[in-house]
Amino acid sequence: MNLWIINQYADGPEGQATRDYDRARILVAKGHEVTIFSSGFSQYHLAERQTYGNRKYTVESLDGVQFIWIKSFSYTKNNWRRYLNMVLFSWRTYWVARSINGNPDIVIGTSVHPLNALAGKFLSGYKKARFFFAVTDLWPQTLVDMGIIHKYNPITLLMRSLEKYLYSKAEKILTVLPYAHEYIEEMGISKDKVVWISNGVEMSYYSSIKTYKGGSKNKLTLMYIGGHAPHLGLDVIIDAAAILQNEGRNYIRIIMIGSGVEKKRLIEKTKSLGLTNIEFRDPVPKPEVYKSMEETDVLFCHFRDLPLLKYGTSMFKIFDYLASGRPILYGVNGKNNPVKDAGAGITIEPENPEVLASTIVKFYSMAPIDRAKMGSKGPAYVEKNYSIAVLAAKLEEVL
Repeated sequence: MNLWIINQYADGPEGQATRDYDRARILVAKGHEVTIFSSGFSQYHLAERQTYGNRKYTVESLDGVQFIWIKSFSYTKNNWRRYLNMVLFSWRTYWVARSINGNPDIVIGTSVHPLNALAGKFLSGYKKARFFFAVTDLWPQTLVDMGIIHKYNPITLLMRSLEKYLYSKAEKILTVLPYAHEYIEEMGISKDKVVWISNGVEMSYYSSIKTYKGGSKNKLTLMYIGGHAPHLGLDVIIDAAAILQNEGRNYIRIIMIGSGVEKKRLIEKTKSLGLTNIEFRDPVPKPEVYKSMEETDVLFCHFRDLPLLKYGTSMFKIFDYLASGRPILYGVNGKNNPVKDAGAGITIEPENPEVLASTIVKFYSMAPIDRAKMGSKGPAYVEKNYSIAVLAAKLEEVL
C-alpha cells in the first residue's frame, strides 16, 4: 500500500506532533510506503525548520518515512498571517504533490484545518486514489465554541459547507474524538463511515524513564507539558500559583514546558504578580520528554470548559502523562476520561484556581508511596489501549 498523508502540522521524531510519523514508521516496517506532506514552518516554535534553496519544498527520509516539507508563510500569533499560512500550504501542497511521480493508493487529508483536507480530496481525484478524511478538530465548531467566530458568520457557513462536502466524499472518516460520530451524524452522514482511532503514545519513548517512587515528603513539583493556547485556559495555573505563594507554600513549585501564542502573555502575568514558584521552559522533543518528566511528582492537564468537549477529547499529552508512571491532575470536563479509567490521578473541575490549588496541596499531603501507586497504574493501561502499535494496527486494518 502506498499512503500519502497531508497534515500541515505533522512532525518528525524531533518534534512535538509525532503521531503520523510514529504510525507511519510501523506501517513502513510492515512493507507499506508512506509519504507525509507537512509545513516546514513549525506552529510550535513559530519558526522555519527547513532550507529550500530556490524550491518551494524539500524532501527528507526519516526511518523510511518520506517527508515532503512545504515552504509556507511565517506568523507569530493568530492573525491574518496564520490564515494566509494555511491557505498557502494547502494550495502549494496540492501542486507539489501533483508533480510527484507515482500514484498513491490512498490519500488521507487531515482536518487540522479544512483547507488541508480539501487539498487531499482534490489530490486523490487527480491521482485516482481513495480518499480518507482524518478529523482531529471539528472545524468550524471548535472556533464557534471558543467564541472566535459567530455561528452565523458567512465564513462559518462556508466552512460548514466545506466540512459536509468532505464528510460526504470521504470513503471513511477517521476521528480522534470518541463521540465525534454524534456531531457528524447530525449532518446526515452515516455513522458507519466514522472510525474512532484515538491519539496515543509511542511507548518506546518511555522505555528508559526512571520509575517514580513517590518523591519527597517535604516538597512537590507540578509540571505542565504542551501547547500554550487560549482554549487550554492556562491562566488557571498562574492564579493557583499565586494562591499557593500567598499561603506561604514555598515547598511547591510549578514547571511549564512548551510554546504557543499565549506563552509570552502568561510569562508577563507571572512577572506582574511577582510569582517565584513558576518556571517556564522551551518545548522538548518528543523522544526526550521523559527526561523532563523525571523531575516531577504530578503532571497537570487542563482544558477550558467548552461545549465541544461533549464529543470527547484526545490530547496527546494525556497519553504521554499516563506512560510516564506519574500521577495526573486532570482539569478537563470531557465526555471521556482516560485518567479516571486508568485510576492514575485526580479529576477536578476546570477553570477554578482555588480547587486547583487545594488539589495540589492534597497531592503534597499524600504519602509518597500512595502517589507512586496512583501513577503506576498509567503505563499498563495506556500500553493496552492507546499505544501507537495498537493504533497503527487499527489504522492499517481500516485502510
